[in-house]
Amino acid sequence: MKTILQKHIAIYPKMQAQDIYKLLYQAAFAGGHMIASAERSLDFLREETAQIDMASEVQLIEDIGNGLVRLNLKAIDHYAITLEEINAIFVETANSHQGDQTQFLEMLAAVDFPGFIAFHEEMAHKDYPLVSHTAVYKQHYDPHYRVVSQEVLLRVRPDLVK
Repeated sequence: MKTILQKHIAIYPKMQAQDIYKLLYQAAFAGGHMIASAERSLDFLREETAQIDMASEVQLIEDIGNGLVRLNLKAIDHYAITLEEINAIFVETANSHQGDQTQFLEMLAAVDFPGFIAFHEEMAHKDYPLVSHTAVYKQHYDPHYRVVSQEVLLRVRPDLVK
């Protein structure tokens, strides 16, 4: 996980403690917190992609560890992947990925980043909630992605996984 975290910090140098926490949270628990129904998930995906600027320089797939990846929505125009495929992969991941609190806590304890210990303690007092990206991260990187299983992505769209 240390290598993945270092890679993300190199790609996103404006990351803050909260953004690192979010990355680790996603690596442990995936994106199941977003699924009320597959249909609503697809509607939300359509709404989100209609409002974002596509970008050719954005990497489609970013490893976040634990067999999970971020599938960057800003890059999908450059690949022949449909919103229905993305949603199916996302929903299957959410329904099949079991989060592991112990593993999450171990990942948090291993982080060496300025301000992270204090942020970790704050999250512990709040019983480790899900958080959003920081305003700084959003302003600089405008993140739009779905956390999906690399295994499911490989099965559905092997051409996308290198």
